[in-house]
Amino acid sequence: MNDTDPLQEGLVKSLLGFFGVIAAAKLLPKLLGYTVRRFVFGLLSEVIWVVLASLLTEKIARKLTGRDPSPESNDPVGEAFPEP
Repeated sequence: MNDTDPLQEGLVKSLLGFFGVIAAAKLLPKLLGYTVRRFVFGLLSEVIWVVLASLLTEKIARKLTGRDPSPESNDPVGEAFPEP
């Protein structure tokens, strides 16, 4: 048989396709689970870092300016809606 035999080429392609489908069926669920776990962990860690950075920035800005932007009153509704 020579290398350009269409029957042999078709058989090799069929076998590679068959084993490729089996490999994909075995590896794809594990790969998807790993990818989703990594994405969720990355997203959560990024949100936590942004929140921490904003809180620390606010605290540093408050110390540098010497002002407390939050109202001293214990009644937040009274501040927002004063009585007429």
